[in-house]
Amino acid sequence: ERLIRHPFGTGAAQKLVWMRGIIGGAGFLLDYHCMSVLPLGDAITLMSLYPIVTIILARIFLGEEIKPMHVAVTVASVVGAVFIAQPTFLFGGGTGDAPTLGYITGLLGSLCLASILILIRKAGQVGVHTFQLLLSWALFGILFSLVFGPYEGTWSLPKD
Repeated sequence: ERLIRHPFGTGAAQKLVWMRGIIGGAGFLLDYHCMSVLPLGDAITLMSLYPIVTIILARIFLGEEIKPMHVAVTVASVVGAVFIAQPTFLFGGGTGDAPTLGYITGLLGSLCLASILILIRKAGQVGVHTFQLLLSWALFGILFSLVFGPYEGTWSLPKD
């Protein structure tokens, strides 16, 4: 019943739910733009930087300890992503005409994803229901897509 009456929560929980939705919706747009303008390997590498940002934000906002194992695993995951994606800015082979805004949106997308993970952790500590987090994410994702999507060009289904 609490979810029906207050689908976005109340008090401090409501603020976290709204922030999760707004940052999640913005992250979708940033990642989409990044992938649409950069070589895929570059985009995936930039978006795979979120674990580094997450452990830093967890230390700052949640007071969590950063252990050597956290650093090692985070670095290993980012290095693995780099070798799999083989970004042109490290491995060459690109045309050199990728827009700077694509790299900026990729980095901001990683920041959004890291922020979402911190918000979800904090929301769990104050008793926010998973439904509330998913609802805000979906609603803001749809809203942002409708408002900003037309600026990304023509939408079409993939072709064979």
